[in-house]
Order: sequence, then structure tokens, then C-alpha cells
Amino acid sequence: MIDWKSQDAVSGLMFLAVAIYGGVSTLMGLDIGSLDQMGPGFFPLALSVILGVIGVFVLLGARPDEDQLAPVNWRAISLIGAAPVAFGLTVRSLGLLPALLISVALATLSSSRIRPIYAAFVIIGVTAFCIAVFKYGIRVPYDLINRRLLP
Repeated sequence: MIDWKSQDAVSGLMFLAVAIYGGVSTLMGLDIGSLDQMGPGFFPLALSVILGVIGVFVLLGARPDEDQLAPVNWRAISLIGAAPVAFGLTVRSLGLLPALLISVALATLSSSRIRPIYAAFVIIGVTAFCIAVFKYGIRVPYDLINRRLLP
């Protein structure tokens, strides 16, 4: 029996479980379409495949177990988990720009080693990139700033 590092093995298995669940439910419930005419299930299926590949690589990289496991970084877990929730809760009421700023700031602040000036550049840069891609590239139908908030 292989004695895997438990953290890597569990992470790889979690990636695989989410990938299998997402892939199976997408194939059972949504139209995939083709590359020319993508259906609503194309992106979730592609994401499931990517997660599955990541899970396999993580599982293959699991090395023999060590005596000490790294402590859990609860700050990172909570802030990274809160970022998409904050985006979902604020994108309709505030607009795309504030929602992106809030969610990227939460994700950036999950690191205790990032300096404030570097964090500001990351927040502004990632937000600008996301606006360029989603608002102007694929034309997501959200206002940059909710017009009801403006004077």
C-alpha cells in the first residue's frame, strides 16, 4: 500500500470528486453544443475537465507522508471563499466595477505576506483586466456602476 502525504492525496481526490460531479451533471442536464455553437453546458464541462486534470496531477504529485503537516491557513480559506460570494452579492446592486474591486481585494488580502502598495497594483490590474475581458471583450450585460447609485 502506498503511504501518501495525506494533504496532497485529499486535495487531489477533492478535485477529482468535484470534476466528476460537475461533468456528470452537466452531461445529464445541459446541451454541450460545439465549438462553433457553444451550449450552456460547454463551459461547465470544460471546467470539469480542467479540474479533473488538476486533480490527477495533484494526486500523482503526492509524496510519502511526512510527520508534520502544515497548519491550516484559515485566513486564506475564509477570504478566498468570501471573494466569489461577495461578487455574487454585489454585482447586481453595485455594478461590475465595485463587485470586482471588492472580490479581488478579498482574494488579494488572503496573503499575509503581500505589501499594501503591491496589493493595490494587483487589485487595480486584475480588475482592469477582468473589465476589459468581460465587459468589452465578451460583453457581459452588467453596468460598470449601477446607475441608481450615481447622483
